[in-house]
Amino acid sequence: MSQTSPPSAHRDSPTSPKMRPGQWVLLILGVLLGNLGVTLLLGALLRALLPEPDEWRVMKHQEASDWGMQQATEAWERLQDLAPTLAIIGAITLLIGVAGVLLGAAGLGRDIDPQRLAAAPGAPGAAGASTAPGAQGSPAVSAPAAVGYPVRLIGLLDSPPSRGLWLVKWLLAIPHYLVLALLWSALVVTTFAAGLVILFTGRYPRAWFCFNVGVLRWSWRVGFYGYAALATDRYPPFTLAPADYPADLSIAYPQRLSHGLVLVKSWLLAIPHLLLIGIFTSPSGTGWQGSWDQAGNTTGGGGGFSLLGLLLLITAVILLFTGRYFTGIFDLVMGLNRWVNRVGAYVLLMRDEYPPFRLDQGPEEPDRARLPDHEPSEQRPGTSPAT
Repeated sequence: MSQTSPPSAHRDSPTSPKMRPGQWVLLILGVLLGNLGVTLLLGALLRALLPEPDEWRVMKHQEASDWGMQQATEAWERLQDLAPTLAIIGAITLLIGVAGVLLGAAGLGRDIDPQRLAAAPGAPGAAGASTAPGAQGSPAVSAPAAVGYPVRLIGLLDSPPSRGLWLVKWLLAIPHYLVLALLWSALVVTTFAAGLVILFTGRYPRAWFCFNVGVLRWSWRVGFYGYAALATDRYPPFTLAPADYPADLSIAYPQRLSHGLVLVKSWLLAIPHLLLIGIFTSPSGTGWQGSWDQAGNTTGGGGGFSLLGLLLLITAVILLFTGRYFTGIFDLVMGLNRWVNRVGAYVLLMRDEYPPFRLDQGPEEPDRARLPDHEPSEQRPGTSPAT
């Protein structure tokens, strides 16, 4: 059976943030300069480490008269001489790029900060997330905080999605894929920088946190439209902020984070979850793999689908021929995506709570004991609670 739903998962959207193109320009230039700097550094490293080709060395010692070989040898020597210069230019370019990314991400994060949106003139009373007066904690960076775990992911199924639009969604979503490639490059930088800040202060810089939540939210909306759920035909908006759209993601801002966990949770503590997610999302989880002999000849075929991919393939075929999206499959797809995003928030250092080993299925978070929309602010000795 197909499942009907209200037109939007974000029923009480905050005031739309004012777009500042300068922040986007700064972020884009930062990413481009950062990538250029990394390329120059890698090029300098390779030129410094790679040995001179043997035939060039032999020709040089024999003082051969072959003009082409002499030119190639001289070019190699010039490149070797340029390695230190390239390294210096690459390092400077990388530093400028990183600074641009951090400043641009901070500006964009402040623009979508739910506390700032809630305080904006004309904002709805709830502003998409209630904040206790005087509290320094954050709402779930859009809607109410997660239930059971401080990452809240929702998605409401269209009734029903188009029969055949999924065949071309990969093409329609290309603009989003390009923007997300840039945003995820920036997210890597902000996460690394935030990790350093957490290590010494125990706090996640709020502007970077809001930016990273915005990137995850954008990714989830595109996935919900595309090949992570195939659950809506509404084209995703080009915004980091909460929007009137049937898919949303929010993460409660933490008051404090562990100084030590930041060193191990992303790669060591998350291993059990990453292995399970690999089974859910890796083609090797349900597929059959080919192999090759030492001569490079194939000894078998290869292929396969992830569990999530298999569910979506079944859904796509059913949609194509019947126009229906079965509720049971949709609930399971949502549970898998919810698990992946909870682990993603943990790996990205955004929460210290260990993700639960469970599939919370369904379009919205289950009705477990609700967490507050924000963490209570820390109270200093001798001060009265905020009112």
